[in-house]
Amino acid sequence: MLRSAVIGLGVGEQHARYYNSHGTCELSALCDLDIEKAKEIANVYGDLIITDDWKSICDNKDIDIVSLASFDHHHAQQILYAIKQQKHIFVEKPLCITRDELSDIYRAWLGSSNIHIVSNLPLRTAPLFRWLKSKIKSGEFGKIYAIDGEYLYGRIDKITKGWRKDIDDYSVIEGGGIHIIDLILYLTGQYPNKVSSIGNKIVTRGSAFRYDDYAVSSFQFESGMIARLSSNFGCVHPHQHILKIFGTKATFILDDMGARLQKHRDPLNYDDYQKIPDKSEEKPKAQPILLLPKPNSKAELIDDLVKAILSKDNKGLTLHEFRLMNVCLTAVEALKSGQTEEIILIDE
Repeated sequence: MLRSAVIGLGVGEQHARYYNSHGTCELSALCDLDIEKAKEIANVYGDLIITDDWKSICDNKDIDIVSLASFDHHHAQQILYAIKQQKHIFVEKPLCITRDELSDIYRAWLGSSNIHIVSNLPLRTAPLFRWLKSKIKSGEFGKIYAIDGEYLYGRIDKITKGWRKDIDDYSVIEGGGIHIIDLILYLTGQYPNKVSSIGNKIVTRGSAFRYDDYAVSSFQFESGMIARLSSNFGCVHPHQHILKIFGTKATFILDDMGARLQKHRDPLNYDDYQKIPDKSEEKPKAQPILLLPKPNSKAELIDDLVKAILSKDNKGLTLHEFRLMNVCLTAVEALKSGQTEEIILIDE
């Protein structure tokens, strides 16, 4: 059994629940600055270590996996300490916030002994996207030439009133758009080589939030594919992920109307269609895809971490986390510079 501990009991409570029901893991400890909250949650699980000192969790030699569900700007310090103490790490996105933090974590990981790190980017575990990946891999889409993704946050109070407004170097690309970037990389198996970004701060103008609340990034790939991402935190819309995939053989669209797959180009132009008296020759219809676009659990990627740990030599999953973070940081740097930036894989 792999003994696990959770630091931060907001979304971390879902981590705890998943570990507790996992056949290969044993929930051993809970940590939160609000010790009473930790005690209350621990009552559900029985005899656990309860503390408000996250370092004591990492220092505990009986713990194998540390889940970090703390605030974004605490991740880097906690990851570095956990690596030093030889803990495997499951961490809420983003892995870190700055380029220096990413470099420090990468060097520490290279010097560690078979440590595995997984960021919690759960869209790739959703049934819809797993199905979509299999269809792309099988060639059903032909050659993918464009992907459009929109991350609609729909929770403006979290950036104008919550902790996100107070931390340095916050970015909506890292804070939300990263989910769509990860999904694009997961679905295609490709990493971009160039990115340009633009943004604005219109919706939150006059608020305490200090950064762009809207950003658009365009990624170029060696294959010629182009991916466009909008990180839209100020939108008047419920929280949602919109995705469009364009291939030479098929098009996929996920939006308010649901998910559907289109395999036909319209053979009739508008004028010709209007000439058909009874409209008996119908235009081709898209195939609805009735699979959930959300994961069954927000902690389901713990399964991937456990598999990597038990394999003892699968570092590819952790390497992806560094590459993904590098892509996001380069997009943020392009936003600041106003220039197209080259993306150099962190491990090259």
